[in-house]
Amino acid sequence: MNGMHSFNLRRYTNIFKRKGAKQEVARLDYSMKRLGFETIVFKDQSKGNVADFLGEEGLGAMNLQHIEVFGMAISSHGNSKNEICLKDGLVDLSFFVDPIKEGVTQ
Repeated sequence: MNGMHSFNLRRYTNIFKRKGAKQEVARLDYSMKRLGFETIVFKDQSKGNVADFLGEEGLGAMNLQHIEVFGMAISSHGNSKNEICLKDGLVDLSFFVDPIKEGVTQ
């Protein structure tokens, strides 16, 4: 099983709108499907929604040791402090990475 999860954050911090985000996610989705990935796109998510998906009830509960390839794309803006813009504020990159690392080491 190969999985690709894409967080497309076109609108974030309830103020800004990223131009080109629709085309970006469409191209990524097309490319990943051509390579045989099952894709899931999450649009304009809040910290709470992403935490739920990555947490113990979602992806964090999965044992990823038996997945051949797993990918996650985060399409947003960020800063030099490794912070990524979500719909309702900034999160550190580890917010996305740590739950996945825990799933791999279960």
